[in-house]
Amino acid sequence: MADLKYIGDSYGASARAAPPSVGRAEIVTIGRRRWLIGMRWRSYEVQPERAELAEEAATMGTDWIARRVGDEAIQVGFSPALSSGWPSKVYSLAALLADSHKVPWAGAFDLGDGLWWYIAVRDNYGMMPDGDVVGSYEDILRARQEHGSLEDFNHVNGTLGNLEELISRARAKRTGIESLTASRYSARVVLGGVAAIVCLGGVYLSYQHSANVKEQKRQALVHAQVAANARKAAQDAAPDSGKILRSSPNPAAWLDACRQAVYTQPPWHNGWQLVTFHCAGSRLLVGWKRGPGATIAYAPPDAVISEDGNGASQSVVLPLPPGPQGKDDAIALRDARAALILWSQEHGIAVSISAMPGSPPKERGAAALGKAQPAPVPAIQFSFSVPAAPFALDFSSVPGLRLSEMDLGDVAGKAGGRAAYWKISGVVYGR
Repeated sequence: MADLKYIGDSYGASARAAPPSVGRAEIVTIGRRRWLIGMRWRSYEVQPERAELAEEAATMGTDWIARRVGDEAIQVGFSPALSSGWPSKVYSLAALLADSHKVPWAGAFDLGDGLWWYIAVRDNYGMMPDGDVVGSYEDILRARQEHGSLEDFNHVNGTLGNLEELISRARAKRTGIESLTASRYSARVVLGGVAAIVCLGGVYLSYQHSANVKEQKRQALVHAQVAANARKAAQDAAPDSGKILRSSPNPAAWLDACRQAVYTQPPWHNGWQLVTFHCAGSRLLVGWKRGPGATIAYAPPDAVISEDGNGASQSVVLPLPPGPQGKDDAIALRDARAALILWSQEHGIAVSISAMPGSPPKERGAAALGKAQPAPVPAIQFSFSVPAAPFALDFSSVPGLRLSEMDLGDVAGKAGGRAAYWKISGVVYGR
């Protein structure tokens, strides 16, 4: 099975670190609802599949999970099963209250009878791996002291009454607890289904002709449902605008990272002259030209020398910010294209924009069963060039826009004309 796209349990942790042990967990009743506290939280780049989570839980000795998926963080909480069967109407308290205070924040709440609960939330509204703790006051104090060395938290102290107030004001959707091994359906429901099948069999024997007609209709509905499920599975697995936008840096962050990388490059290095810049994806490609008296023995560090020895190229990682790169602000693609045209007119920049993509062909045969390739993400390409450095350009008025490349083919400006222009290209994603 493929490795989980796991971010890590703490700052700087390896993606392949061994799963940590899971501590004490409890179900408490607050405001007529049952809440699970004391889960171990892990963060992921993309939402993991249920089969992957089952493998992960097995290594941790757990069975219950809470899946928390938002724009800022994708997390899964793990807990041992506290009862047999499916945990019906049990919710994660930490997932509900993660955004109740200004982040980063940590809260300690007295639940009564010597029981305390502790929650710790990072800057990106993500739970700390061991930031959902239930136990004695000493347990909570120890967790708070350990986290104090990692981050400057806003601390909140309270009682059971304060928790009831936070729950009543919470805007987040309740995150239900699931079992990875137990069935969602009880024995009573299964026995009821068996009894219904027996009754239907009696009807079939008594009214064979009528039942045959009904069976044909039922089979048609089953085939239609299978096809619909296959199409939905293909759509869920296919990339979409939201996934792409959340995993790629917004234009301002990308331009700033490119600017930092570009302006840290010296114009000369041991007689080698800087001649080209090319930002693409997460790297800056720098081009050098050998000047008078320069040799390949003193070429820029880590540079790749050309065949004739008169040129060199160097790759530099862009200083992009860590964590989630952007947000999903995609709108209807036609409206996003109009916003890009308006931006070009307001800035007096001639932008080349691709046409709207055509409608996908109707599904037939294998496509109707979900076996065809998924539909492409709605998107348009654009490019333009400007005579000055474009790092101050503001693209916030164009939803779903991402920059992909920026090129300057004549750093020194000796060639003149269009050769000294900055060339920019990117994509606008829509719905």
